[in-house]
Amino acid sequence: MKTNKIIILAFAFIMGVSFNSCVEDGDYTVPNDLGLVENAEVEKILEELNDPNGSLDLISITNLKSLFTGVATEITSDLVVKGYVTSSDRTGNFFKEIFIQDAPENPTAAIKLVLNLNDTYNKYNLGREIYIKLNGLLIGETRTGDGVITIGGVANGDAVDDLSVKQIEENLFRSSVTANLVPKTMNLSEVSSAHLGMFIQIENAQFDKAIKDLTFGDPDEQFDTQRFLESCADSGAISVETSSFATFKFAPLPAGSFTINSVVSKTFDGSSLILVLNDKNDITVTGERCDPPELDCGIASSEGTTILFEDNFETQSTNSPISGNGWTNYQEAGTETWEAYTATGSNASQGVSAAVGSFRSGDDRTVAWLITPEIDLDANSNVTLSFETSNSFADSSTLDLLFSENWDGTTEGISKATWGVVPAAYITQDSDSFSSWFDSGIVDLSCGSGTIHFAFKYTGSGETAADGTYELDNIKIAAD
Repeated sequence: MKTNKIIILAFAFIMGVSFNSCVEDGDYTVPNDLGLVENAEVEKILEELNDPNGSLDLISITNLKSLFTGVATEITSDLVVKGYVTSSDRTGNFFKEIFIQDAPENPTAAIKLVLNLNDTYNKYNLGREIYIKLNGLLIGETRTGDGVITIGGVANGDAVDDLSVKQIEENLFRSSVTANLVPKTMNLSEVSSAHLGMFIQIENAQFDKAIKDLTFGDPDEQFDTQRFLESCADSGAISVETSSFATFKFAPLPAGSFTINSVVSKTFDGSSLILVLNDKNDITVTGERCDPPELDCGIASSEGTTILFEDNFETQSTNSPISGNGWTNYQEAGTETWEAYTATGSNASQGVSAAVGSFRSGDDRTVAWLITPEIDLDANSNVTLSFETSNSFADSSTLDLLFSENWDGTTEGISKATWGVVPAAYITQDSDSFSSWFDSGIVDLSCGSGTIHFAFKYTGSGETAADGTYELDNIKIAAD
């Protein structure tokens, strides 16, 4: 009890003092007093690390993660890992976990730590430099196969579980350093599993237009709510996940475009990357929304008899890239592209279709375009577009119908052109029946003008085997 009182008094003293210093990884400076027990242990760790003949060895987060074998792996050497805390449970958006990265600025690796402790922010605050004695702890995943390498205290089958209170006291130590965390700035399309646990910054982002008037959390959701985030700067997209226990769950989503500082994590099942906020104030609104232009003439009651363009893909060679008939088939990112596909089983009657998917691709990101030849809306009247789509567990992948009035016809020009959306067209959703085909409707294009191209753009994360496949068939553009 006497020791506990000393620690509590020391902690109360620390809370009244602001530390804003930072050290390089090789500078093992003895910290200021944190309490007799904790300070003595940190001092001992630093002395051992600085002693060429010391019993402890410092291991980087990168090398520590490389020890993971696919199942819970116990550390049996006298290793110490150092890191800076990037997550905070102060607002309830994290629970019994912290992430640490290897530097307060420009980190190269991060790792998760699970511990049987609530309100971790009181001790392991943002930017806090901590040392973890690893001997007897484990490296693994909290949910087998989720791809989030974690330091745990005990094996739970092939996975790992929390450090106990005793393990926290004996293995986890903070120094007096609270570094100024500088978020790693990147484009949304660049976010990958390599950034798990890092504190990052995305500029020029906004929430999807369909949810812009909602709150961070869904009132009917018992656990986590995902809100789709898109980039104004590139084709990147990801979801922001908010816990039902977060204090800001009922705060409205920002209406404009913004800069967001957050921690990269994964969904509970590990199927998709997500961003997790430490605080809603880590979003700073910077301007108006950047929604793309729309070509929205609604749905027509009928289509004309003059065919301007059509394709059912029956002349394509199965498992080969879609080609000919004026198509531009462009692989922007990843190894997957639009290919001819012949279904079997109940869908065999569909024949050949065009298909693309990230399923088991191993790519961090997949973006594939299939673009029609140009269509002259001014030279034709009552132009319509129709097609059919199907998906196999779309999950976090998406298929969009886009249009451009200024694409120059080259693959290099795709990223430079202005692409708008055609909202009236129905594209199969992940909630639709598996492998069933759905009509787009007869999409009216009569309110458009000029020479125009249409593009079917597939975007997949490729992060897990769950990212699905889309199929496209029976495209027809007609006029009176």
